[in-house]
Amino acid sequence: MNTSAPPARPESARIIDAAMQQKLNIDRIQIRVENELYLREHPEIRQILDFFVNEVLVQQPEDLQEFAAGLFSDPNLRPKVEKHTSESREFENGNQELDRL
Repeated sequence: MNTSAPPARPESARIIDAAMQQKLNIDRIQIRVENELYLREHPEIRQILDFFVNEVLVQQPEDLQEFAAGLFSDPNLRPKVEKHTSESREFENGNQELDRL
């Protein structure tokens, strides 16, 4: 059994790692900002994902990947998502009315 400590990394490796980590952190922040901007420009992404999650929870398919493939390749996906989004908004509006009572 070898119980010796792993060899220490040279100082130059630690400096490079720190510089690389800083760049990675900056890149990660930039990607998050770009992703957020894209999501704001495309609210339909959230609507599609909401529809997908709702369908998964209602139907509880055994094979999720097969279910997702079928759902996302459905030529009627757009009207189904639009209907779900409309019904969700109506439901939310109804709940707000109840909250006021």
